[in-house]
Amino acid sequence: MITSHGNPLGWNPEYLRRAAVVARFHAGALPTRSHKTLRDLLPDEQKITIQLAAILRLANAFDTAHDGHIRRVKIENADAAKRRTNGFLRKPAKLGPNEALIIAAEGFIAGSATAQAVAAERYLLETVLRRAVVVKAMKAAAQKPLQC
Repeated sequence: MITSHGNPLGWNPEYLRRAAVVARFHAGALPTRSHKTLRDLLPDEQKITIQLAAILRLANAFDTAHDGHIRRVKIENADAAKRRTNGFLRKPAKLGPNEALIIAAEGFIAGSATAQAVAAERYLLETVLRRAVVVKAMKAAAQKPLQC
Protein backbone atom coordinates (compact mmCIF):
# COMPACT_ATOMS: atom_id res chain seq x y z
CA MET A 1 0.00 0.00 0.00
CA ILE A 2 2.83 2.42 0.84
CA THR A 3 4.73 1.88 -2.40
CA SER A 4 1.56 2.15 -4.50
CA HIS A 5 1.15 5.82 -3.52
CA GLY A 6 4.32 6.88 -5.24
CA ASN A 7 7.31 8.71 -3.88
CA PRO A 8 6.55 11.93 -1.91
CA LEU A 9 8.45 15.03 -3.00
CA GLY A 10 11.91 15.06 -1.44
CA TRP A 11 11.84 11.42 -0.31
CA ASN A 12 14.51 8.98 -1.32
CA PRO A 13 12.78 6.02 -3.06
CA GLU A 14 14.93 3.61 -1.03
CA TYR A 15 13.63 5.09 2.27
CA LEU A 16 10.06 4.66 1.09
CA ARG A 17 10.76 1.05 0.14
CA ARG A 18 12.30 0.44 3.58
CA ALA A 19 9.29 2.02 5.30
CA ALA A 20 7.04 -0.31 3.32
CA VAL A 21 9.04 -3.36 4.46
CA VAL A 22 8.87 -2.23 8.11
CA ALA A 23 5.13 -1.60 7.82
CA ARG A 24 4.66 -5.03 6.23
CA PHE A 25 5.54 -6.63 9.56
CA HIS A 26 3.61 -4.30 11.89
CA ALA A 27 1.04 -7.09 12.34
CA GLY A 28 0.52 -10.66 11.25
CA ALA A 29 3.44 -12.91 10.39
CA LEU A 30 6.74 -12.33 12.14
CA PRO A 31 9.65 -11.24 9.95
CA THR A 32 12.26 -13.81 8.99
CA ARG A 33 15.45 -13.16 7.09
CA SER A 34 14.28 -15.60 4.42
CA HIS A 35 11.06 -13.65 3.75
CA LYS A 36 11.04 -12.32 0.18
CA THR A 37 10.84 -8.66 1.30
CA LEU A 38 13.89 -9.03 3.58
CA ARG A 39 16.18 -11.45 1.80
CA ASP A 40 17.37 -8.88 -0.75
CA LEU A 41 18.59 -6.54 2.00
CA LEU A 42 22.12 -6.62 3.38
CA PRO A 43 22.41 -8.28 6.83
CA ASP A 44 22.75 -4.93 8.65
CA GLU A 45 19.71 -3.58 6.78
CA GLN A 46 17.75 -6.71 7.70
CA LYS A 47 18.65 -6.24 11.37
CA ILE A 48 17.59 -2.57 11.41
CA THR A 49 14.38 -3.33 9.52
CA ILE A 50 13.43 -6.09 11.97
CA GLN A 51 14.23 -3.82 14.94
CA LEU A 52 12.00 -1.08 13.53
CA ALA A 53 9.24 -3.60 12.82
CA ALA A 54 9.45 -4.80 16.45
CA ILE A 55 9.00 -1.24 17.73
CA LEU A 56 6.12 -0.59 15.32
CA ARG A 57 4.42 -3.87 16.35
CA LEU A 58 4.49 -2.86 20.00
CA ALA A 59 3.33 0.69 19.23
CA ASN A 60 0.47 -0.74 17.17
CA ALA A 61 -0.54 -3.00 20.08
CA PHE A 62 -0.78 0.04 22.37
CA ASP A 63 -3.54 1.34 20.07
CA THR A 64 -5.44 -1.92 19.60
CA ALA A 65 -8.76 -0.31 20.59
CA HIS A 66 -8.12 2.74 18.34
CA ASP A 67 -9.49 5.00 21.07
CA GLY A 68 -6.36 6.88 22.10
CA HIS A 69 -6.51 5.82 25.74
CA ILE A 70 -2.75 5.24 25.81
CA ARG A 71 -1.62 8.84 25.81
CA ARG A 72 2.08 8.52 26.50
CA VAL A 73 4.80 5.93 27.04
CA LYS A 74 8.12 6.24 28.81
CA ILE A 75 11.06 3.90 29.23
CA GLU A 76 11.43 4.02 32.99
CA ASN A 77 14.88 2.52 33.41
CA ALA A 78 16.46 4.84 30.83
CA ASP A 79 17.41 7.30 33.59
CA ALA A 80 19.14 4.53 35.54
CA ALA A 81 21.18 3.65 32.46
CA LYS A 82 22.17 7.31 32.03
CA ARG A 83 23.27 7.52 35.68
CA ARG A 84 25.68 4.64 35.07
CA THR A 85 27.61 6.92 32.71
CA ASN A 86 28.82 8.91 35.77
CA GLY A 87 27.42 12.09 34.29
CA PHE A 88 29.27 11.76 31.00
CA LEU A 89 26.85 11.59 28.11
CA ARG A 90 29.39 10.83 25.42
CA LYS A 91 28.20 7.25 25.17
CA PRO A 92 25.05 6.23 27.08
CA ALA A 93 25.34 3.15 29.24
CA LYS A 94 23.46 0.08 28.14
CA LEU A 95 21.09 -1.84 30.34
CA GLY A 96 22.65 -4.69 32.27
CA PRO A 97 22.61 -8.11 30.57
CA ASN A 98 19.73 -9.38 32.72
CA GLU A 99 17.89 -6.09 33.09
CA ALA A 100 14.39 -5.90 31.62
CA LEU A 101 13.26 -2.96 29.52
CA ILE A 102 10.51 -1.32 31.58
CA ILE A 103 7.91 0.69 29.68
CA ALA A 104 5.34 2.74 31.59
CA ALA A 105 2.23 3.68 29.65
CA GLU A 106 -0.22 6.39 30.64
CA GLY A 107 -3.72 4.94 30.39
CA PHE A 108 -2.54 1.30 30.47
CA ILE A 109 -4.84 -1.07 32.38
CA ALA A 110 -3.61 -4.55 33.26
CA GLY A 111 -5.96 -7.26 32.00
CA SER A 112 -7.53 -5.07 29.31
CA ALA A 113 -7.69 -5.99 25.63
CA THR A 114 -4.79 -3.57 25.05
CA ALA A 115 -2.74 -5.29 27.76
CA GLN A 116 -3.38 -8.65 26.11
CA ALA A 117 -2.33 -7.31 22.71
CA VAL A 118 0.82 -5.74 24.18
CA ALA A 119 1.69 -9.01 25.92
CA ALA A 120 1.41 -10.87 22.62
CA GLU A 121 3.18 -8.31 20.45
CA ARG A 122 6.17 -7.56 22.70
CA TYR A 123 7.64 -10.94 21.72
CA LEU A 124 9.49 -9.65 18.65
CA LEU A 125 10.99 -6.72 20.57
CA GLU A 126 12.11 -9.08 23.36
CA THR A 127 13.72 -11.31 20.76
CA VAL A 128 15.50 -8.41 19.07
CA LEU A 129 16.70 -6.89 22.36
CA ARG A 130 17.44 -10.27 23.96
CA ARG A 131 15.78 -9.13 27.18
CA ALA A 132 12.35 -9.06 28.75
CA VAL A 133 10.03 -6.14 28.05
CA VAL A 134 7.81 -5.24 31.00
CA VAL A 135 4.85 -2.91 30.40
CA LYS A 136 3.07 -1.31 33.33
CA ALA A 137 0.72 1.54 34.09
CA MET A 138 2.38 4.92 34.45
CA LYS A 139 2.04 6.45 37.89
CA ALA A 140 -0.24 9.47 37.82
CA ALA A 141 1.62 12.73 38.26
CA ALA A 142 0.50 14.92 41.12
CA GLN A 143 -1.95 17.52 39.84
CA LYS A 144 -1.03 21.13 40.56
CA PRO A 145 -3.90 23.17 41.98
CA LEU A 146 -5.36 25.75 39.63
CA GLN A 147 -4.36 29.28 40.45
CA CYS A 148 -6.63 32.15 39.58
